[in-house]
Amino acid sequence: FLSNCVVGASLEEITEEEEEEDENKPTLLEASSAKLKEGTFQIVGTLSTPESHWPNFAVETYSAISREDLLMRLLECDVIVYNITESHQQVEEAIWAVSALNEEVSHFEKRKVFILVSTVMTWARSRPLDPDDTEVPFTEEEYRRRRNHPNFLDHINAEKMVLKFGKNAKKFATYVVAAGLQYGVEGGILHTFFKIAWLGEVPALPVFGDGTNVIPAIHVLDLAGVIQNIIDHVPKLHYLVAVDESVQTLEDIVKCISKNTGPGKVQKLPKENAFLTKDLT
Repeated sequence: FLSNCVVGASLEEITEEEEEEDENKPTLLEASSAKLKEGTFQIVGTLSTPESHWPNFAVETYSAISREDLLMRLLECDVIVYNITESHQQVEEAIWAVSALNEEVSHFEKRKVFILVSTVMTWARSRPLDPDDTEVPFTEEEYRRRRNHPNFLDHINAEKMVLKFGKNAKKFATYVVAAGLQYGVEGGILHTFFKIAWLGEVPALPVFGDGTNVIPAIHVLDLAGVIQNIIDHVPKLHYLVAVDESVQTLEDIVKCISKNTGPGKVQKLPKENAFLTKDLT
């Protein structure tokens, strides 16, 4: 997505005509095979699996390089994005990267931006703002009150470290994006339900628990758009929550998948049964 964005494009007002053109814009696949447009972001990065193919949107990729070499690469970049939502090993590396870059701040020729893509699971145990009205929504300004799910202690510690190192924002601006559960392109968190529906081996799709829990989710391309906006705008707010405006429960989502790609039925199961599904981490 970013490799097709012209730097600063999100600062321009979009007219109605452009919005219509936008709706006809090429798909991700067409976009990634297009040649580098002028003034777009130049993407370099590490491969998530060293043996995988070099993606054609990247100018350079690295795998299995030393931290010393990685730091040299990071110092060449204006913007560094660390996604800690998919691989636990990335949490420790992100903390190392932001610390190592912070030590080099005095040598920066121009401002660098560091963006940590974290997860709303660092908010999972937060208490309602108003105990009598559980509908009052959380906002970014409340981030100091957030309480993490026990499995996401490392993630919240990484968030705190990243925010701590952004004190000199003129030289080194740091951001945390607490992303909703990601879906789209290859399915993400919802992939399991699509897979069960598509294989057609069960008469009904499982809903774990009573299904009334609202899932804070975000389409992966919308998340990419949030990151593009942070890079272009360098906002004053350094902690952002990125979720779709749709307020869908687990039951709503599974029913929709079942109706459109599966048997059309759902079945409520004890939530502990989710542990028996090896595809759900």
